[in-house]
Amino acid sequence: MAQTYELLQSGVTTFGELYGKINNLVEALRSSFSGESFPNNPVAGQLCWRTDRKKWYIYVNDTSIGENGWVEIAIASAGLGAEIINARGSKSSLDERLDVSLNEDGTLKANVAAYQSEWIKPSLTFTYVDSTSFKVEGNQTDIYAPYRRLKINHSTSATGYTHVVSATYDDTNDETTVTVADAVIQSDLVSVEHSIIHSDRSKDSLPRNINADTVDNFHASQTPAANTIPVADANGFINAWVNQGEGSGLDADLIRGLAPIDFVIFSYEKKDLGGTNLNLAQDTDTDLFTFTSVSLNGNQWVLAIGQVDLINDLDHNGWLSFWVSDDDGNTWTKLVHQETGSGSGGISTAAHISYLYKPPAGTYLFKFTCGDRGEGTNYRYAKGEIKATYGILVVLGK
Repeated sequence: MAQTYELLQSGVTTFGELYGKINNLVEALRSSFSGESFPNNPVAGQLCWRTDRKKWYIYVNDTSIGENGWVEIAIASAGLGAEIINARGSKSSLDERLDVSLNEDGTLKANVAAYQSEWIKPSLTFTYVDSTSFKVEGNQTDIYAPYRRLKINHSTSATGYTHVVSATYDDTNDETTVTVADAVIQSDLVSVEHSIIHSDRSKDSLPRNINADTVDNFHASQTPAANTIPVADANGFINAWVNQGEGSGLDADLIRGLAPIDFVIFSYEKKDLGGTNLNLAQDTDTDLFTFTSVSLNGNQWVLAIGQVDLINDLDHNGWLSFWVSDDDGNTWTKLVHQETGSGSGGISTAAHISYLYKPPAGTYLFKFTCGDRGEGTNYRYAKGEIKATYGILVVLGK
């Protein structure tokens, strides 16, 4: 800090003090009275470099201005000077920058004041280059930022609309070449207007590329795509949006593809032979019992449950079979069979059938049979004693 300033006084300042005071004076002047505070007893026009702020001030001898008369001086490195220089933008001077929208007397230019639409027409000369580019004088890269919307005006050709792809300044020829996205520029180019809203988000512009149908990445359309929002039908249901596939668990009306109506008992019949004796032929089925004929509508299910326990005096294992006929018993088709387990001393153990079947509409007979399952084609008859046998036929659905 060098702020010591003492005047030399004739007859007062001694020769021994002379060099010290001269040095102080020179250092104060050389450093512009630098320090972390303003010097005392300033005079109008006195300079001060504030080392704590890195700013330059001048004293104007009016304590109502600045800081008790100390006013900041504009310089390029910091402070007010930096703000002024930055305000020029890409122009060579602040006057050139202001000339875009202000007249010399400070009023708005006619093209700015008159425009209440989204378009601004700058006071530039536009030169046709090709269908996707044009030129203007000076450095106008600040105006023609990428994505800014443009309105292309022609003398006779139709007006074109597009947006900026790039703008390049040629300092040799002092001109800016603007490239646009669409081939809408004709040779009879007159002017190019640009949108009021700047495309650069750092310049307080509105965000671009907004999809009004999307909220937080969820699309509001009713197309069956990912992240769609279901919309209820006229009845207030959204069933069409629910995955009703088997096992999906998304439709409360279905259990593995079956609705509650499918489990309503339409008819029920049980047959029970108990212990009885039958001649069971090898490789041949012997009827145990035939159920009463039932008429089905094609939407109903048939649940068949059959059990045979302990068959004595068989040469081989036995089997239990479930059959269907749609021609009053003239022709039978085996739907499922289950072999009994192997026993000892000519005894076969239990066989069980649980079978769910959905036939088309029609009238049907169903039956259970039991047989001696042997090998080859040599039929051997054996006396079969069935200790416990029963069958149940349930029709489900309306």
